[in-house]
Amino acid sequence: MAYAPGMRARPGTVPQLVKTLRRTYARKLGEIAAGADDDALRADLEHLAAVIRMFWPGEDFAAIKPIRPRANRRGSKAPVWFLSALDVLREAEEPLTAQEIVRRILRARGEAVEGAVAKSAECSVLAAFRRRGAALGIERVGAQRPFNWMIARR
Repeated sequence: MAYAPGMRARPGTVPQLVKTLRRTYARKLGEIAAGADDDALRADLEHLAAVIRMFWPGEDFAAIKPIRPRANRRGSKAPVWFLSALDVLREAEEPLTAQEIVRRILRARGEAVEGAVAKSAECSVLAAFRRRGAALGIERVGAQRPFNWMIARR
């Protein structure tokens, strides 16, 4: 395979730019395979192929396997739980544990109050209260676990 003019890679290696373009091409192929087939996606795929050919003229596009798209879950639920927990604390008249807060949120949404979702939500609420609670006026009540939480009355 030939190198584009000005490329400074060792013979037999693929430059990082080409690797990144291949990965992007594979992700676009995966989106098409998953059913998100539209004209803009096909146009993106053609443009990526043209750019790859500019830097790596002998590229075999049939050898690039599609990468299945994955939903980005990182950080997607924590703000929702935290904001809902703030609403529950604003309405509460007494300090509540994180488990009680999550149960009230899930009941309001009509979801099951037990299970993996509830446990994950409880951990998210606790982490958010520890990390950002003081800045928002949320204080921990008591010294023993499970901690109770309330909004500081001013």
